[in-house]
Amino acid sequence: MLIQIVTVHVREGCAEEFLDAFRLNYEGTRKEPGNVRFDVLRHADAPNSFSIYEVFRSAEAVEAHRQTEHYKECIRRIESIQAAPRSKVFYEAEFADFGD
Repeated sequence: MLIQIVTVHVREGCAEEFLDAFRLNYEGTRKEPGNVRFDVLRHADAPNSFSIYEVFRSAEAVEAHRQTEHYKECIRRIESIQAAPRSKVFYEAEFADFGD
């Protein structure tokens, strides 16, 4: 399993616009065969900051995800409202139970 955590900071007043754009990505990604989990987390002490927790079956599944229309549309919609560039961190799951 490959875990990706993406951090996104949006401009003041743009949180709802971000959530609307990311709902498209969330709903599409959850239907992808290579996706195991996809969570959109809002930071409790920073309401314009979000972490996206994604679990994919493989690096190939991540690459396939990046080619989907829902991903491309989401990125297009959030680019203009980001306060800073997105950051990504990848992990390989050593001990994890995703209900498989």
